[in-house]
Amino acid sequence: MSLHVTPLSSFSLKQWSFTDLDIEEFGDRQTFFVFLTYGHERPDSRIFWVLLESENPVTYNVNDQASLELGVATHYAHGQYQNSETLLQLRQLINNRRKTPHVAVGWWKWAITHLGGTAEFVSGLY
Repeated sequence: MSLHVTPLSSFSLKQWSFTDLDIEEFGDRQTFFVFLTYGHERPDSRIFWVLLESENPVTYNVNDQASLELGVATHYAHGQYQNSETLLQLRQLINNRRKTPHVAVGWWKWAITHLGGTAEFVSGLY
């Protein structure tokens, strides 16, 4: 899973719960990226926090305008969610071409391999 944290509206990232954040060392950027990974025994939930700091705290109303865009991407490289319909069709095509390479353009039976997975991305403004 990857997490994309983008402060908006003259906000900047001050701290978060993933690690000690030293912007001087880490480097200020528009979007911060966190990659979270686990094996077969995944946690039921991920709890984290993000602290933003505004350049104009007196004039900003959080109800009028978003201060953060948060995006989450899932990556399935193994297991039941690894294959999409498109990947299943591609695997079937590769298997068929290995059996009948004369149907394809050229003799590339030996050169076909497949490594694939699926991903989803969801984002929101907060």
